[in-house]
Amino acid sequence: MPLYWAVPRATLELARPPESFSVTIADFQEAAQAAANTWSYPQLEGSAVELDISPTIVDSQTAGRDGHNRVVIRTGMWCRDPILMTRCHDASQIAVTEVWSRSNPGGYNDGEILEADIEINNVDYTWSVIPSGGGDTRDFVNDYDLASALTHEMGHFLGFAHTCLLAGDPLRFDDRGAPSPACTEVTGGPISDATMFPYLARAEIRDRELSPDEVSAACRTYPAASRAQEGMCQVAGDGGRARRTHDLAGPAGALILALTLFWRGRRPVQSVARGATLRKDS
Repeated sequence: MPLYWAVPRATLELARPPESFSVTIADFQEAAQAAANTWSYPQLEGSAVELDISPTIVDSQTAGRDGHNRVVIRTGMWCRDPILMTRCHDASQIAVTEVWSRSNPGGYNDGEILEADIEINNVDYTWSVIPSGGGDTRDFVNDYDLASALTHEMGHFLGFAHTCLLAGDPLRFDDRGAPSPACTEVTGGPISDATMFPYLARAEIRDRELSPDEVSAACRTYPAASRAQEGMCQVAGDGGRARRTHDLAGPAGALILALTLFWRGRRPVQSVARGATLRKDS
């Protein structure tokens, strides 16, 4: 079943970043709020999504089912529990979103998202908020854009999957019934240009903006009836290719789905020439 929020309004907490984190707390907050706004009304007209970032920085570094949606910067150990070094992630992943959802096969609420957490890999990668507007980016050629990565992860937070299949992914179909292509078969075009494409290049900022297809998908998945009736859901050239995630086995009563962002520099995808890139989610 697709994953979804029954009520698409949520507040995310930002965990206090380590002192070694190259992004200031203020820029961290601004980048996270910008990413949340990208998927939310009123920036996303016609959608009922309302994501917000709490103004209070929390000290908890927990990414787990604790009743809080949280964004955590990992340093030292790239693990869900860096103290016990359990649930460690692959070093090629730059960000991970874990989604907890109801597992109720055949029930009306199967796939309902209960909570989600985002983890950013500050162990293997360096981060900045890359200036927009075409300025000089030479100081950021080895950095990855935090705002772009968070925009992608916010899409997973809402239950959307990648625009192509990574190794091991179950077969998915778009809203027109066409199967999702393998990422290794994508040679360009709207699938690789989308925010939910699973790779990100160094110093790349274009993933901060949703493609028309993703705007349409968000509107269709979480429509705001009154605004939809005013025609604000219509998107020129709508291809409807953005998709929601599919479930994985998890503990009784819940599913845990890990969605991650990867560096493509270590695992080059031959068909997509976007420079040294990170794989966003898996």
